[in-house]
Amino acid sequence: CSSDNLSGRNIIIYGQKRCGKSSVMLHLKEKLQETGKTFCIFFSLGDIVNNLTEASFYYKILSTIQQEIENLEFDGEENLPSIDFPSYTAFKQEDDDNPLNTFTKNMIRFKQACKKTPGWEEKNLVVMIDEFTYLYTEIKHEKISPSIMKQWKAVTQNDKAQFSVVLVGQDVVPSFKKEDYARNAFGVIQDIRLTYLLEGPARDLIEKPILTESGESRYIGNAVSRIIEYTSRNPYYIQIFCARLVEYMNRNKSIMVTEADVNDVAKSFIKGDQALEEDKFDNLIRAGETEDLQEYPEEEISSVLHAIAFGSKNISYCNRSDINVFEDKEHENSILKHLEEREVIERKNDNYKIQVKLFQEWLLNH
Repeated sequence: CSSDNLSGRNIIIYGQKRCGKSSVMLHLKEKLQETGKTFCIFFSLGDIVNNLTEASFYYKILSTIQQEIENLEFDGEENLPSIDFPSYTAFKQEDDDNPLNTFTKNMIRFKQACKKTPGWEEKNLVVMIDEFTYLYTEIKHEKISPSIMKQWKAVTQNDKAQFSVVLVGQDVVPSFKKEDYARNAFGVIQDIRLTYLLEGPARDLIEKPILTESGESRYIGNAVSRIIEYTSRNPYYIQIFCARLVEYMNRNKSIMVTEADVNDVAKSFIKGDQALEEDKFDNLIRAGETEDLQEYPEEEISSVLHAIAFGSKNISYCNRSDINVFEDKEHENSILKHLEEREVIERKNDNYKIQVKLFQEWLLNH
């Protein structure tokens, strides 16, 4: 993604917790900064979630711009835009009823300052915001007006104050997009969902960290394929699986890994004193962080997942007719669709299975 084709665009990157969303954004920031055509700022809504209002949201963008320019000055950079934004108190007082007006005015001032600064005339401002879905939660809790989404669309499309946006959110983004007040705003936001790794990168993540001195794989036979089966190419589970596998190798003074070794390590995640706690699977159970508003209660999600795990215990898939958690089948179907969209489960006609086999095996024992 180049600086040129990002100009004026709105992008949201979302997916399961721990899938690497924030890392992707930070890598993107680094690449964009290297072009010399982009001025990127980055912050998380988690920084202000306890005092998240329209005013604090807009002011956070301005104050982060100011802070980033001061950082560049400290690092010895010259020819920086000269801009002095108001204090938060002054910002709020200027137009307490509609802080967007004050924000837009100050953004125009910043763009004008850039135009007067050699080397900054054509620089594209990219505002990068992590944990953007906290906004959804605060709107649902009526702590912030849903009108902020209409305002957000307006300000990012304003020719004089225009800037590019890269947002990062949890798996509650699809629920956010369904809200009437958010549909128009998301109409101009391109959504990119991070999903499981492709086969090649998954194998690289498994094999490359422990190659032999001659560059050969330490995995024998179907050992790598077995790890992929247990993890479904989820990078988080690959990493924790392989970390424990290396401990297993060191403990047993092994230099190669067999399929039997992989199976032994998998069992240690499921049973015994080294078994994983439920919080290691919260990215599959919950659509976001604990603070995020969930579309369905965790208890209902867990009940459906347990039913699928037991229904597919001895066969590849669980038939829909074997999932009988709720009398309300329409509600049950909506949960299944929710889990399918989040790629927690896989559907094949009227049959379902849990994608991460390690999670399925864990559910069968907890």
